[in-house]
Amino acid sequence: NQITISWGAVENRSTRNNRSGRDCTGQVCLSFDNVDTDAGTLDVYMINQPGCLYFNDVNVEVFDSSMSEADCESLNGTDTDVDGEVYIIGWFNGEVGGFQFELLGITITEASGPEGYNMSTSPTTVLGFSLTGATIPAGSGVLSTVSFTGYTGGSICFGEDTGSAGDTAIADASGGYISTDWGDCYCALEFDECGVCGGD
Repeated sequence: NQITISWGAVENRSTRNNRSGRDCTGQVCLSFDNVDTDAGTLDVYMINQPGCLYFNDVNVEVFDSSMSEADCESLNGTDTDVDGEVYIIGWFNGEVGGFQFELLGITITEASGPEGYNMSTSPTTVLGFSLTGATIPAGSGVLSTVSFTGYTGGSICFGEDTGSAGDTAIADASGGYISTDWGDCYCALEFDECGVCGGD
């Protein structure tokens, strides 16, 4: 039995398409927010939005959050490999079923999650899942507040997304892998021209 949860208890969670004003061009985008290295806490902010995923006429993968489900389905039957037209991958309803991510540069001690989700942490990884089939509806807001120690002044980054078998991945309501934009690293100082936090 699938249960769709409400994030009413999480302040500023919107259950509509992305209304946060943050830029998100993919199905799911995550970023760091409210990082307090003295207190050892940070928020992981998520935007998950419905839309159509397809290849365009030059074989580049495109996610269009402005396209309706009906328009997305109308793309079926064309194939870039045959005639250069668009090839549909599928419609994404915006719902997230589970999530797991590594955090580099800190030692994780605790992490909150949506109501109805089981949360598990190791010093490097946060895992959130539901045993009842709960899903996170399309929208935007704080996915998890993470407590940590061991910050030494460098950058805090998400681990590398290597696909469904990796330690950093988002799943849809059916458990399928969702390609995700994991945002920029956090740096308390400034990134130099080589992208090194606090570098010369």
